[in-house]
Formats: sequence, C-alpha cells, structure tokens
Amino acid sequence: MGIELNQLPAVTSAGDDDIVHLQTDGAFVDKHIKKSDLLKEIQLEVDNNTSLTPNIAINTTSIDEDTKSIPHTGGGTLTAKRVNELQDGNNYDLPLANSVSAEDFLDVELTDKFSAFTPSVFRSGGDTISDSVGTDTDFLFDSGSISIRFTSDGVSDWRI
Repeated sequence: MGIELNQLPAVTSAGDDDIVHLQTDGAFVDKHIKKSDLLKEIQLEVDNNTSLTPNIAINTTSIDEDTKSIPHTGGGTLTAKRVNELQDGNNYDLPLANSVSAEDFLDVELTDKFSAFTPSVFRSGGDTISDSVGTDTDFLFDSGSISIRFTSDGVSDWRI
C-alpha cells in the first residue's frame, strides 16, 4: 500500500523553530525544524514503523530572510536572489553569471527617496548584460525611481 502526500507542506513560524504541517492519507504530522538548519529532509513515520521519505527540502532560514532588501552604499557586489536597494550614485557589480544557477535573479531598486542619484550596475569579468536591443557591459540608473530584474543564464549573461 503506497502512501501519498495529499498536499505540499505548510510552514509556519514559531520563534526559533518552524512548524511543518504535512498530511498523508488523512493523518497530519507536525515536524519542528530549527531555523539554523539550512535544508532539512523531512521523514515521516507511518504505520508499523514503515518509513516514507518524501522528496521535499525546505529552506527554513530563508522564509523570513529572503524577503528583506539589502541596502547598498559605497559600491560593491550585489547579492543574487535578493532585492538590492541602491542608496547612492556609486558603481555596483553583478556577481559572475556562472556563480549562480540558470534562471537565478537579483532585483536592483532605486527607490523614490534616492532617485536623484544615478548609480551604475556593471558586469563582472567577461559577462554581458542583455536586453531586447543587444548586449552591454553596464546599466545606468538615470531615470528616477526604478526596479530592474537581472536574470542569469548560469554561464555568462545577465538578461534584463
């Protein structure tokens, strides 16, 4: 008799732990996972000590952390998979496109509060920045408040 997951896990925050609520064949199982564990494989104990290991990995530390933006001043390298808020007119670098997986992205924002600045985002190494009109080596934020998503091909290009 096979046991199937009837729904994806729901994750709720409970202080330093996250509670993962799973349903299998109508039975609910709660698992507590420490936020300090980056990835955790959940193993369910079912009838007669039969063990089922679903193919689920939950990044419990990113539930809150990945939703925060990173303020940047003074130049430097931007952070993939996050919102990077530029707060001055300095030059910033994209990470190498091959340092992240294909389709990973980073968002770069120049909010209204800092829209008087004209920062630039540059490629790293021999990477390119591509859009509908071709490729380039940098992107200038010179049109006021704007948010741009850069998506990596996992090799050598960030597309806008």
